[in-house]
Amino acid sequence: MARNERTLRDYALPCLDMVQENITRLMITTNNFEIKPTMIQMIQNNLQFRGTMTEDPNQHLKLFLQFCDTFKYKGVMDDVIRLRLFPSLLIDNAFSWLDSQVPGSITTWDELAEKFLQKFFPISKAMQLRRDIVVFRQIEGESFYEARAWFKIFPEWIRLQVFYNELYANARLGFDGAVAGPLRIERTRMRTKSLRTCH
Repeated sequence: MARNERTLRDYALPCLDMVQENITRLMITTNNFEIKPTMIQMIQNNLQFRGTMTEDPNQHLKLFLQFCDTFKYKGVMDDVIRLRLFPSLLIDNAFSWLDSQVPGSITTWDELAEKFLQKFFPISKAMQLRRDIVVFRQIEGESFYEARAWFKIFPEWIRLQVFYNELYANARLGFDGAVAGPLRIERTRMRTKSLRTCH
């Protein structure tokens, strides 16, 4: 029997070929790069993300990036540090999500952060938070101009998005028809200009 041949039993046994990482390891050109166990412990003790509805993934990413920025290695890109440390941040549902990604499908920090936010901060959640922020009530004793000034502090794109999403479906269709397409695909400035001219 040739050395390359394997028995059925051999195929049934676990092998390292089946263990693949979802995050592609970027090339490191320096010899002095090492992630110390204390760095991982600090993440696990202070920054862990479970993936629950009550957690704010944006806040976790912000804190994680601040943490990673405290560690700099000559000749090592920020992406390398972030991609290597990020799995230590996740537990429970969040870790299961990362583990479910296609092996080798994540090659940059931006890709990972985008996928993470799409999963744990979907558009529906973002819209609900914006609605909560923009639900507007004039305070008793506040003048019209004071109230309007407060409302105008929100960026134009948020005001436009809330307005558009709160229209009845038939009004939204009419608006889309009047300005040549759905809001989600047109630039905000162009859409706002179109909205001003639409009667």
